[in-house]
Amino acid sequence: MQIPKVLILLVLVSFAVLGLACAADPTATPVPAPTTAPAPAPTALPQPEPTAVPAPEPTVAPTPAPTATPQPEPTATPAPAPAATPRPAPTATPEPAPTATPIPEPTATPEPTATPEPEPVSDDDLTRAYVQQAIDFYEQNGLDATMAQYSSRESHENGRTLTLLNVDDSTLLVYFIPTLSGRYVGPGSPFPSLQALLAGASEDGIWTTGRGINPATKQEEPRRLLAVLHDGLVFAASHSVLLQDVADSTKEYVN
Repeated sequence: MQIPKVLILLVLVSFAVLGLACAADPTATPVPAPTTAPAPAPTALPQPEPTAVPAPEPTVAPTPAPTATPQPEPTATPAPAPAATPRPAPTATPEPAPTATPIPEPTATPEPTATPEPEPVSDDDLTRAYVQQAIDFYEQNGLDATMAQYSSRESHENGRTLTLLNVDDSTLLVYFIPTLSGRYVGPGSPFPSLQALLAGASEDGIWTTGRGINPATKQEEPRRLLAVLHDGLVFAASHSVLLQDVADSTKEYVN
């Protein structure tokens, strides 16, 4: 902040007045007897009125007006004319001649051949198989082993048991009633049905139907029996039949 020039002048004038006052005549004045004089009242020195120094008015520097720089006018660049691309002339693609697809000749589907159903096994077939099994066992193991095997309950199959007779001495070797094994069953014995087996058995086997004992139930019932002659022995076995079967067998026998 700048100090006003008027204030500075006032300060300088004040220092000048004080200097003049101090420079008065310095000659010695006789010292009077001390009298008590009243102290003079201080007189105020008149101060000069400050004169206002006019401050210079600030000068405003003129701001130069902006000069517009002339812009060059844009020049239009001519766009190049598009060059026409020549299109190739379309060429006709020759269509392939259609080829006839050969149709396969129909093949006849072979009809599935019907699987023949196995014929039901009859009771006669089962009885013959049982007798043949006993003959095969005899051929492989001998008479004693055959007698021991078919005298046991393990050899029974669905009510079928083996009856084994010796033709030469007419003896009963194996029977489902063990107490009768070893008995004579030839002419004059009380076993006419067993005598008929000894007399009528053949190697091809004979069938007879009559009443007999069911080994499983121990009851008398109609039964159908097969007897086969082999190596001087009669191998026989039977199975249960219906009453009608017995009547038909009897008619065949009578005829």
